[in-house]
Amino acid sequence: MSTLNLSYTPKVSDLIVHYTITPRSQLSFLKCVELLAAESGERLRPWVFEVRQEQSRCSIAFPEQLFEAGNISQILSVIAGSIFDTSVAQAVSIERIDWPQTMLAQLPGPRYGLKKVRELLKVDQRPLSCYVFRPQAGLCAQDCLEQAYQAWSGGCDLVQDSPMMTSTELNPFRERLELLSRERKLCRQQSGEEKTYIPNISADTVEEMEDRAKRVREAGLRFVTVNTFQVGFAALSSLSAICAEQELILCGNRSGHGLLTRGNNRLSLPVLSTLVRLLGLEMFPIGHQLSQEVLESSQALQASCAESGQRADRDHPLASFPVCSGALHPGRVEDLIKALGEDLVIQAGEGIASHPYGIKKGAEALQTAIVAASKGRDKKRAASRNDSLKEALRKWDRKPSSLSSLATPSSSRRENDTSLPLEPAPQTATRDSLQI
Repeated sequence: MSTLNLSYTPKVSDLIVHYTITPRSQLSFLKCVELLAAESGERLRPWVFEVRQEQSRCSIAFPEQLFEAGNISQILSVIAGSIFDTSVAQAVSIERIDWPQTMLAQLPGPRYGLKKVRELLKVDQRPLSCYVFRPQAGLCAQDCLEQAYQAWSGGCDLVQDSPMMTSTELNPFRERLELLSRERKLCRQQSGEEKTYIPNISADTVEEMEDRAKRVREAGLRFVTVNTFQVGFAALSSLSAICAEQELILCGNRSGHGLLTRGNNRLSLPVLSTLVRLLGLEMFPIGHQLSQEVLESSQALQASCAESGQRADRDHPLASFPVCSGALHPGRVEDLIKALGEDLVIQAGEGIASHPYGIKKGAEALQTAIVAASKGRDKKRAASRNDSLKEALRKWDRKPSSLSSLATPSSSRRENDTSLPLEPAPQTATRDSLQI
């Protein structure tokens, strides 16, 4: 029995998945689509109800009865398991998922939401600034203490562990947690502003990650991060419940995301952003390129994707923070805010650490650029009044990128990737650069 049924009207309970498919040369597009849909079974047959052959796209409606309630791993096994493994297609990409409300209700989603996170950090309007330790590996706990002090003193709201920074002989988790939680309190008292440290609690077992989460809470902190794809979706689901019990805000990095988002068989970044938001992440990186895919990923995290039926809204209870990261420096802040809005975390590592005058001045330059852009002020005008930003622009800034290729925030589909060229990454910071 054929799975192609162009007259089928999806039920409100169906999970609808939009694919881009490249068939093997010996197969027609329609035949390839039929065979792929048949991989999900016969008794509860999915229906191919929409085909756009000129774009190599199709839409498949999966009956809700195929899925286990709240089990993202099993859901992916149905829509991206055998379908990805089969030999009838050269490439299969999941571009978008339309979720039925019944399935959404079975997933935790963010426990706090974008608005509550802002309240905890006492930052109402502008993007949040975040420093990630550099280099990512090889630092001892005392190095982290020094860097964190410099970043917080320069104005950064957040300091976060890198994906490689868990608990090693050189840099034990407990020692780093003790030092930085104490330093955070001192910097908060000195500045009169809220400062936050986000430790990486990733470990080889959920039990160990739970123990680290409890220690974070006992240290007076409210945020944790994990290596999202290395710990896996099942562990992420468990951590979401653990963090809810401990009143912790769960964030994630996207280290290794290319295993899922690049190559012949892939999930689009907006789909991946939606999945981790539904599992409870409050912050998740979307990259740094001013592209349509990054724009849609930002919208997906802010609960403006297809399943919510509305545009980005910080008051939406399921909204998470998009994190712009990778090859970022103060000169790029203005363009990012113009393209994506103010509900962002702007995360920099080398863009702070490699400032000519060190981490403190690098953090000051980033914070100055964020505040200026949020108030609609030109970065060059702001730099004329701040030497830290002036030096940062002198080192890194390029001619502003055109934003004409970006869709408006109401756009819901990625027809093509219009990534803009990137500036070269700054050189690695030396220990001498830490002496302010």
